[in-house]
Amino acid sequence: MAHSPQTVTSTYREVPGVVLSSRVVSDADFDVPAIEYSYEVDGATYRGNKVVIGPLLLMNWPGPAERLVSRYPVGAKISVFVDPADPHTTYIHPRRDRGAVVVAVVIGAI
Repeated sequence: MAHSPQTVTSTYREVPGVVLSSRVVSDADFDVPAIEYSYEVDGATYRGNKVVIGPLLLMNWPGPAERLVSRYPVGAKISVFVDPADPHTTYIHPRRDRGAVVVAVVIGAI
């Protein structure tokens, strides 16, 4: 079932978290933000690494991934959005990157 960012933000529970690691992972094809964070739900501590709801737009240059990683430095206190039905299902970035969507549209038009 697809969720819009507004729907998910309003139904997921927001809890405080802390960034444990934040870096760009590069392979031969893509540069991906790799952000790990910890958070607590009902007295239990969890770790997560999901950045956005839905698929993460992959790019073959580091700029977009670096921009996202720079928003989540190690040690930063962040909001973690947790699925109330499953505390392992989380994300930290409530909106999709508009620039990435525009780039995808432009690339798709070529």
